[in-house]
Amino acid sequence: EKNHIEFDDREKLKQTFFAWFYNKNDSSSGISEIDEFYNKTKTLERYWDGKIIHSPYGRNIEADKHHALSCLIQSVTNDIMFRRAIAINDFIESNNLKSKVKFMIHDAVTIDLAKEDLKYIGRFKKIYSETEFGTFMTKAKIGKDFGNMKNV
Repeated sequence: EKNHIEFDDREKLKQTFFAWFYNKNDSSSGISEIDEFYNKTKTLERYWDGKIIHSPYGRNIEADKHHALSCLIQSVTNDIMFRRAIAINDFIESNNLKSKVKFMIHDAVTIDLAKEDLKYIGRFKKIYSETEFGTFMTKAKIGKDFGNMKNV
């Protein structure tokens, strides 16, 4: 019988998921919701030919079995992030906003937000969370600098 689990803490869920996901020896996480949604074997069969990862975005990356899943995930998430940053930038430009996409770090897009554009924070968040693979949970923070960011 499989376990069911609830997480109130997003970070705890991420830690549990990635510990299982990158463990090459475990095909089952032991948590039915995860196993039903993520199938490592099928994912590798679909995107890895035994030597090359063929990403959904057309990238071809040489990888052995041990690194194949990691290469696929890192490549795809990087492409998703860049596409979302471009979509936010396109929204800013098409609406003649004063804000600017400044840079990306890890899995975050940093916007130099003009005061008059504060009303668009929800729209920026929505643009960032809506991907070709579905809508993902995201957080938005605002502050004068990285040391003083607060959740929106």
